[in-house]
Amino acid sequence: MKDKKSFIKHFLIVLVLFLCSCGWSGRERVIEKGESFCDLSDLSASQEGSCIHLRWGCEGGDKRGFRIERIPAVENPYLKKVEFTTENTDYSDCDVMPGITYQYSISLEGKSTDGISVLTEVRPIKDFEVLVMTPLASFERVEFKLVYSPSVENPYDTDSLEITSEVITPEGRIEKIYGFYMKDYEIQQSESGKEVIILKEPSLRVRYLFRSSGKYIVKFTIKENGGSFSSGYYVYDVKSDKMGFDYVRVSSKNPLYFESGEGKWFFPVGFNIGWARNNGLFEFRHYIDRMSEVDANLFRMWMIKWSNAIEWTEGNGNGDYKGLMRYAQDNSARIDEILDYAEEKGIRLILTFGSYLEFTEGGSWNEGAWSENPYNFRNGGPCNEPLEFFTKEEAKRIYKNRLRYIVARWGYSPSIFAYEFFNETNAPFEWVSEMSSYLKKIDGNKHMVSTTYGDDRIFSLKNIDFTMAHLYGNPPDLIKNYPHRVNEITSQFVARYNKPFLLAEFGLDWSRSDVEYDREGKGINFHNGIFASISSGGSGAAMLWWWDDYIDALNLYWVLKPVKKIINKIGDFSALKPLPRERISSSSDRLNIYGIASQKSLLLWIQNIDYSWYNEYNKIEYEPVDSDVHISGLEMNCNATVEYIDTISEEILSSEKRIISDSLTLFIKKLVRDITVVINCE
Repeated sequence: MKDKKSFIKHFLIVLVLFLCSCGWSGRERVIEKGESFCDLSDLSASQEGSCIHLRWGCEGGDKRGFRIERIPAVENPYLKKVEFTTENTDYSDCDVMPGITYQYSISLEGKSTDGISVLTEVRPIKDFEVLVMTPLASFERVEFKLVYSPSVENPYDTDSLEITSEVITPEGRIEKIYGFYMKDYEIQQSESGKEVIILKEPSLRVRYLFRSSGKYIVKFTIKENGGSFSSGYYVYDVKSDKMGFDYVRVSSKNPLYFESGEGKWFFPVGFNIGWARNNGLFEFRHYIDRMSEVDANLFRMWMIKWSNAIEWTEGNGNGDYKGLMRYAQDNSARIDEILDYAEEKGIRLILTFGSYLEFTEGGSWNEGAWSENPYNFRNGGPCNEPLEFFTKEEAKRIYKNRLRYIVARWGYSPSIFAYEFFNETNAPFEWVSEMSSYLKKIDGNKHMVSTTYGDDRIFSLKNIDFTMAHLYGNPPDLIKNYPHRVNEITSQFVARYNKPFLLAEFGLDWSRSDVEYDREGKGINFHNGIFASISSGGSGAAMLWWWDDYIDALNLYWVLKPVKKIINKIGDFSALKPLPRERISSSSDRLNIYGIASQKSLLLWIQNIDYSWYNEYNKIEYEPVDSDVHISGLEMNCNATVEYIDTISEEILSSEKRIISDSLTLFIKKLVRDITVVINCE
């Protein structure tokens, strides 16, 4: 054994000495004294297929160890400088992106060629032209038109025709965007004010929102009947630096509230605009204009068979319906324009995909429509009964196809505050889990998702971003102390799920408009519902349902005007949370008092209980309230400014400096209606 080890040792020594005598150092070839290298010249390039072929000259001397450097002309972290080595005077580079310019140079021990720029050609299997239909600007929608006529039987079915684009952002992030088939359109208004939609030629489109300046690299791909072909890569230089509309998310600072893309607090204020009548788009524009005048920023819109649905049975409802997976282009055109106009006015919307009536018959207004539903087997659908819509794989496949179309056509838009699967539908947990996961997967902009109704399992899903509920009186048992019920339901949802909560519908009576109880347009319950929701920890103002025959007919937009100004007085929302009711007390039992607080800010809403729709409707007189209001368990401990604000006029009634510790006492005199108290640490 000893002799064997000695032999191995001597062999290794001899091997090392031999290698060193040959000029090998373990890393690179040793250059002998007097050794010369060839002179480089005549670098040329050509493209064949998807490869760049390089050739160069090398006269005299050693011709080994050429170093090739490739630098993309586009500045993008995704495209990096690359180096290759070769022993030959030619090289084929097949790892290039079509449509990108590359700079090549060759070097050999300090000598180098002049650089050569090569624009790689775009060579798809089938040629199609890509047109840019809109200006290139940050925070503006860009729309690409793919000039190609598909030969499939149903261009809406993504199993037959799929349009995608790969976007490489200036930051080097890769995003997958879906395209869609549409018909061009023109929307006119008749002399009587009615909407007239004229559908034109079909085309393939891709929509995207540039969110920063810089060079974007984009490739388009069409898959048709099993075949696939690509446009190659295009470079679009976006120079605008303006900050525009951005997507709203659940706040990273406070899970009970929302924020916009730049991290600013976004507090929703608005009401429902479920649909429009004969005036269509122009009616929506009217509502949006009026909302904009009072600084409202959110409405909720249904996609329902009589307004804005895209999939329904032919011959039923209002729309160019053709059955399953053939989407109504007239209603789609209207949604295009609603989103554009809402963005122009600084307003967002909750896009509600459907409602309970699609799975029911009869109803108080005979609204049940299962017999007309295209998923019903009697209309050629896959479902024998409504429940099978949520369980049959074919029904789910068809619904996912619709979601793909919605995301492809409108998913670019920051005007969409959130998607809502259903209005007042008890969808099974498994279905909501599957569809919310799918929706998040295909929507690269990750719009928020919610639904009504939901239970503990549904509202605890990670892909359900916020919770929602509706509140109505049930005649003859109407709600007299409405703010108390708003506080109860808001507090329960916030405490139970620790997510943002929206009271997405409310009204005095589910069966009749609030106008029946407020002919004079005092708007008392509209007002009280909003301020009760804000002060109870709602992530936005409660949203009244009766928009057309009440808010608009009686011009009650003014109720919304003070809300944003008052809520924006809160200096810090990052740690806001509801004040537990046991920490609030008063010397009078005729007050509703609710509040939200952090270590730096406090908002209280103090309301005379008798200032109610009920007393106004029944012409019951009542007395002003004098009371001490005591708040305990505060965490502020600071010198603060205290402002008493009129919730209708926005007027600051009084202001004072106070030292705030763990408790606070306020003295309220002759309160007829309500008042908001805002306290901010200095």
